[in-house]
Amino acid sequence: SISKREMEEFGRLTGDQNPLHTDAEFCRSEGLFRLPVVHGMATLSFAMGVIDKAGVFRGTCLAFVDAKVTFIRPVYPGYALWAKLTVLRVIDHADKPYGFVEFLFEVKDAKTTVLLASLGILVKRRAAALKMGIG
Repeated sequence: SISKREMEEFGRLTGDQNPLHTDAEFCRSEGLFRLPVVHGMATLSFAMGVIDKAGVFRGTCLAFVDAKVTFIRPVYPGYALWAKLTVLRVIDHADKPYGFVEFLFEVKDAKTTVLLASLGILVKRRAAALKMGIG
């Protein structure tokens, strides 16, 4: 989950002080949300951290090169979040030491999907990874 303190730190770090993230009265008066919501990019970053800590890309990920993100539902501080990756396609570059993998990245809370992203990642080819002592 993302705590209120972490949400505030994200706002300070990025400069995003939109009242949707900082002002409960504004949220209620505008009828948008019942409380300030976590920044969408904070949700994406948090979930990427979960995937990183799980070691999913350890030793193989070279770079994130593409992302298309849809924010479906608000996330409130303290909500438990889960992340799921599904491989959509793999492109092998036979003449290069890397390939391209596109993933569907889903972030869910206890009830529903809150964020969907298509992520494109450059990954080391198996031979290159073995040469480097990885895999």
